[in-house]
Amino acid sequence: MKSAENQQKRVFIIHGFDAHPRKHWFVWLREQVENLGAKAEILAMPNPQMPTLEQWLECIKDNVGVADTNTFFVAHSLGTITTLRYAQTLKKDSQKLGGILLVSGFCAPLPSLPQLDSFTSGELEYGSIISTARSRIIIAAKDDEIVPCGLSQNLAQNIEATFVCEPKGGHFMQSDGFDTFELGFCLLRMQLEC
Repeated sequence: MKSAENQQKRVFIIHGFDAHPRKHWFVWLREQVENLGAKAEILAMPNPQMPTLEQWLECIKDNVGVADTNTFFVAHSLGTITTLRYAQTLKKDSQKLGGILLVSGFCAPLPSLPQLDSFTSGELEYGSIISTARSRIIIAAKDDEIVPCGLSQNLAQNIEATFVCEPKGGHFMQSDGFDTFELGFCLLRMQLEC
């Protein structure tokens, strides 16, 4: 059996509401990660136009299997709160994560998307997330009209994450000019190399 240090790193990319694996910068990021010699998978989250937390958590659990310090997550928008809810479930199994990189992360209701309130209902177990995920980074943009930058900053404080705030970037979608994402890849590479 391989030790954790010698196992291949795995990166799971979790898209957001009304998205899919081939949208935005996800395919580009997967290719960059694979070029580093790590495994990368973009999960196709179920019913992205009408998502439920239970289905999304089940999808992550089914695809990840046993998480360890070679397991990393890159999540966008609704994928961020889902990833955090998944991370806090690992406490009882004593599983750890190598790191999480959250893009436009939030844990409070979004004024523009009340249909997603069930994902933010109930306080996160911040201490559990901090102890489970060795590295935590959140990227936000001041001009994000979907997830206000302040929500991302608040989340970063709560989970003691490194907070990177860009002056421009919107919601880091294709419509904002993001079919590649150099900043995200740079920060993920740092996590993978630690």
